[in-house]
Amino acid sequence: MAFLPSSVVLAVGLFAQVPASPPMLRELPLVGERFENARDVEGARGILANARVESHVKLPGGRNQVRFLIDESTMQPVTESTPDAPRKANPLETWLVDRVTKAAPRLEFVRVQHSEQSQLTATGSTRTAKTWLEFAGPEDDVKRSCELLTALAAANREHVVIDGLFATKAWSDDESAEGGVRLRFLSADEAKAVRADLMSGKAMDVLTQPSVVTGGGQRAMVSIVSQTSYVADFEVQVVEDSLLVDPIVKVVQEGLMLDLCPIIDADSKTIHLQPRIEIDVLQRPIREFKTTVAGMSDVTIQIPFVEKVRWEPASIELAPPHVAVLVSGLRSGHYDEDGDRTETAMTVMLMLTRSGGPGSAPDDVDAVVGWYDREQRLAAATLARGSVDDLVMDEPVEIRSDAGVVQGTLIGWLNETVFIRAEHDAVEVGNTIRFVNRRQGAK
Repeated sequence: MAFLPSSVVLAVGLFAQVPASPPMLRELPLVGERFENARDVEGARGILANARVESHVKLPGGRNQVRFLIDESTMQPVTESTPDAPRKANPLETWLVDRVTKAAPRLEFVRVQHSEQSQLTATGSTRTAKTWLEFAGPEDDVKRSCELLTALAAANREHVVIDGLFATKAWSDDESAEGGVRLRFLSADEAKAVRADLMSGKAMDVLTQPSVVTGGGQRAMVSIVSQTSYVADFEVQVVEDSLLVDPIVKVVQEGLMLDLCPIIDADSKTIHLQPRIEIDVLQRPIREFKTTVAGMSDVTIQIPFVEKVRWEPASIELAPPHVAVLVSGLRSGHYDEDGDRTETAMTVMLMLTRSGGPGSAPDDVDAVVGWYDREQRLAAATLARGSVDDLVMDEPVEIRSDAGVVQGTLIGWLNETVFIRAEHDAVEVGNTIRFVNRRQGAK
């Protein structure tokens, strides 16, 4: 039985797929800006947006103890695929503990608590999970902490639009002479100039330009993944008087991934980032050796080797006038057939802007544009409220935005995101838009 290894390129995300290409990270083609909505299916906000005081108890000696509810979720019915409840603090919760501790240093303790309760129902079972911040201390410090958490909840009802750019330099032995990851914070004008410089650089290979919209305090993820199948072993079976030898095929994954959680601080201006960047490079050609299986000679087994690069710094703070952070010096290596190693450096630029979320949208706003492809005149926008029941697929709709009025067509929607094709350029990322002249009458 003959087997030929094959490759397929996947984009792991909610709404985007990357065209097929050779499965090598440095050879991934330029991918147009993509829109990925990282919010929960049911709602429009991160968990901080709904934070509130659950209990407030006065203790002897002028002391107070507060339980501040951070997150509450109910899943029904509970199945084997239902994720486990949190057992330890995530990066957002760790940041909250640190933020409250610094704001009120006289508190006796600040800790994250998780609870889980399951109940049988007619449909199976339900599970209610809660996460809260508990702290105690002098009345003034407890009051200050409650005011801080209330302000954080209000600030994180907004969305954060993240415009990124991933690029690598050409492979060269000279790259190994430099080292170290470097951060540079940029103003809006500086970010525009750096972006143009990266896009025009002859030695620079732009891998992707994603645009992500997420709620304040909620994780967002962008990934470009290539999967390559290989022959890991052979299985021998005896069927009647025949001997069957079948290859055992496995899949190895390579690519890049950005995972971050933007948190809007209580001043509604400063944005804290907790980024994690991963780069996996499959070394080619895949190592292999020949062996004998069930009397068959020259059977080839492949052994893939993936070099992994991880970068996960402490929280990064973006405060006015800075709106972007440039990360350079991330490195991955490549070995040729002779075992000689070359390196390449990756540059990542992330620009963050706040936009009104569903809970804070004025009455004349239907959606916020999170992505726009000027060449295809294709836009994706996050709904500011309600549903799109009165919009009809493939029917003309008039769009009023900050940039003007344009005729367009609704070509689809998924959860809280609508996709629109405009007749001419009158839409920009970050625009608030309103739909008029709908099929069921003007709004």
